[in-house]
Amino acid sequence: HSDHWTNLLAFGDRMLWADYVALWSKTTGVPATFEKTTVAEHAKLSRNGYGEQVGEMYAYFQDFGYDGSDPSVVHVQH
Repeated sequence: HSDHWTNLLAFGDRMLWADYVALWSKTTGVPATFEKTTVAEHAKLSRNGYGEQVGEMYAYFQDFGYDGSDPSVVHVQH
């Protein structure tokens, strides 16, 4: 039981980026590998700023996790 204002993150499994990319590659049949890159490297991929935004998102996930390391988030694994 939790109160009305609980921040709940439910998941079946938490995967590392390298494991996610390997699974995606196996599922789609498209060869792929994970390489950690900088925001600046992502920014070079698009002139409209989209590459930088994607790079910032990945950097955030790598540094803080999907939940931002928010201590109020309750993790429920199934």
